[in-house]
Amino acid sequence: MKIKTFRIIDRTSLAESKSFKVQYKLLKTKEKALEKDLKKTKMYMKVFKLRSELKTLEEVGKEFKISRERVRQIINGYHLDLKKQRLKKKLNKTT
Repeated sequence: MKIKTFRIIDRTSLAESKSFKVQYKLLKTKEKALEKDLKKTKMYMKVFKLRSELKTLEEVGKEFKISRERVRQIINGYHLDLKKQRLKKKLNKTT
């Protein structure tokens, strides 16, 4: 007959463990980055909407307190991203 042996385990709360703290900090950092991206995306969408309403680069820039050049860069960058996404879709369909 086998005798079961039990080891005594040092029980600490999950919140006190070092790995939990590290993971929690990493999660909070990622959450902040996502929030920042979301704010930026919302601003970009508003820029595109105003430009589609035929507002000038200067008018859009004044509304968001950014330069005309930055508005132009946002708009051009957006179109480049769309082109990249379309190209990726085409490449995925062919493979």
